[in-house]
Amino acid sequence: MSRPICKLSIAGKPVSSLFMSRLVSCTVVDKEGVANDTIDIVLEDEAPSAAMPPKGDIITCNMGSAEKGVAFMGRFKVEQVDGTCFPHTLHITGKSADMRAKMKENKERHWDKKTVGDIVKQVAGDHGLGVQIAASVSDHKYEWFGQNGVSDIHMLENLARRHNALFTVKNGKILFVERGQGQSASGAALTGLVIAPPMIQPGTFNFTLPDHGSYKDVRAYWQDKDKVRRVEVRETSNDKAKATMTLGEPYESEEEAKRAAKSKAKALKRGTGGFSCSIIGDPTARGGAPVSTRGVRQGIDGVEHIIETATHNFSKSKFETAISAKLKA
Repeated sequence: MSRPICKLSIAGKPVSSLFMSRLVSCTVVDKEGVANDTIDIVLEDEAPSAAMPPKGDIITCNMGSAEKGVAFMGRFKVEQVDGTCFPHTLHITGKSADMRAKMKENKERHWDKKTVGDIVKQVAGDHGLGVQIAASVSDHKYEWFGQNGVSDIHMLENLARRHNALFTVKNGKILFVERGQGQSASGAALTGLVIAPPMIQPGTFNFTLPDHGSYKDVRAYWQDKDKVRRVEVRETSNDKAKATMTLGEPYESEEEAKRAAKSKAKALKRGTGGFSCSIIGDPTARGGAPVSTRGVRQGIDGVEHIIETATHNFSKSKFETAISAKLKA
């Protein structure tokens, strides 16, 4: 078995040899979208005790194995430190350091004649973050777009949904990526993963066949100011169904309404199909990256999925990665 590797720094300094000798486990959860990535560290805490990091310190983690290599897993802000006695253990938990607390504050503001790129760049600048936006999303211009008493996170999630995009904050940047396409914001493909039977931990592979839902199409409305009336647009989701889903929010233009309806129709097409499994540790498995199987089962093999959550588990004896994946749009 390949030797597992974990490298940790706290407040910009590598942890001590005592800290590493007491390390029982380190778990990093990497998710698709805006949900906070997390780190969970467990230490033996017999005397002499390892130093406890204060809340707010930044943990930097690199993880992998001698066989697969080592990859940067992220920066995490210490949220809580607690422990037990007899036996003595120390438990450190943290969340992604890139998600700013002020992004959760509610605001009232609007933008006139601004593109999605303009809006996202302004919000990023407010929080000292960089920006990467997929070209397919960035250039769309709004005559008017409002943030009505909601947080920057809520507003950006809403904006992303309208454009079938995925909003997240990682590595000091706000990212807007085309949802379900396994791409970075620059348009480059994320590292894909092909899972074969020798990689899978016995008894861990579970799958659900796709159910594309009961909606035939999605209906949206836009306000035609010249004719002073609402106009309907539709996008097909499932020809075999009968019901229609209606988006309640009125849109400013036909293009905007069509884009929102198409985004929702794509989300419905993704359905509920997917799989989960635990594999030999692979640090390249990341939330949002494409994944497929080979030699696992007819009907699943070769069908491209997108990783929703990759959970990387390090201990002194092994490195494993648990994957939860959904069908690619």
